[in-house]
Amino acid sequence: MAEVVLKVGTFGMYEDGDILCAWNDKYIKKKNAETICRESGDRALQEIYAQKTHIYRFDRISEFTVTRTNLVTDEIDIFSDDRDDLGRYMHVKWHIQINAKKMFGFEGAERWYEKETIPDDTKLDLIWDEIEARTGERRANNTLYPLGDNNLMEFLALSVDDMTDAQAANLVLSEYETQTIDGEEREVQVKKRINKIDYASISAISADTLNRIYDRKEIVDVRGDTKINPISEVVALKV
Repeated sequence: MAEVVLKVGTFGMYEDGDILCAWNDKYIKKKNAETICRESGDRALQEIYAQKTHIYRFDRISEFTVTRTNLVTDEIDIFSDDRDDLGRYMHVKWHIQINAKKMFGFEGAERWYEKETIPDDTKLDLIWDEIEARTGERRANNTLYPLGDNNLMEFLALSVDDMTDAQAANLVLSEYETQTIDGEEREVQVKKRINKIDYASISAISADTLNRIYDRKEIVDVRGDTKINPISEVVALKV
């Protein structure tokens, strides 16, 4: 099951019903796993998550030298504070400093991960296997995107049929047009979103619930109960 988040009310260039975010089931599983691992305090679990969701692992092997392992291809490169072929420095200590909160290992033999990506289903399942083995969390209890209370008061989240990454990206497209400004042609954003949903017409949302959504003074979470199937039936291309 996927989710979309809608703008409630019109403000600035955003219109009521604009699709602000669209997340498929795979992304939601990853986000919940990320939150659980981060808040668990279990460093081993946190590193398992990092291993499965990043392309590169860096290992410090001396004061000024690190190896970079491509976790997809197993290719290994060595970097140091000496200049590389392009005249650049690796700046090992600088990398360690900016990655301090994501560091594993110990001083002098640190390791960290870079270039985060969304893993395939196999890797996601492995992460969740570890979560369920090490914590009280279960997949079945973490099927919704972890939206905070303020977001649930300000916006409207809806459950929808699952979608591909490309479909999710298309739902949140903006519109641009070429305009001449000061004698130069420039791409100017003319619509924050080109897709919207008339959520007031969804039969599963009662009049009372709709009023609470408009009021935006309390948490209104209708995900699950108002699942749209399929989303293509309610998404409108704005004119």
